[in-house]
Amino acid sequence: MDSLRTAVTRLEAGFVALDPTTGYVRAWVGGRDFLADQYDHVGQAKRQPGSTFKPFVYTAAVDFGYSPQYTFFDSVRTFEAAGGGRAWRPTNSGGASGRKVTLHDGLVYSKNTVTAQLAHSIGLWQVATFAER
Repeated sequence: MDSLRTAVTRLEAGFVALDPTTGYVRAWVGGRDFLADQYDHVGQAKRQPGSTFKPFVYTAAVDFGYSPQYTFFDSVRTFEAAGGGRAWRPTNSGGASGRKVTLHDGLVYSKNTVTAQLAHSIGLWQVATFAER
């Protein structure tokens, strides 16, 4: 039971640190113990970049005058892509509540539905420009 409990509750993560002025990789940690598990969580793991981009969306919102108490509905919406691209329909891992959610809680609870509405409210071009800066 102990080995099963250890395997099920073992936390694994990857970490990479980049120099923002040069783009050089300053640190790359692929996991906890290379001898126990040679899986590189930075280079090999497949994941959507959405949650890593959320801080840029919320920081841009603050820069554009949005209060942490500003609210959006936690509901799934479809966003049409510009130029005839694919439609975007972000969801939350735990589903949408349909309730109003503050920006503060949208970030704390990683609500993709709220972040997408916020990004569209600010303007995707503005968010992209902010992230590039």
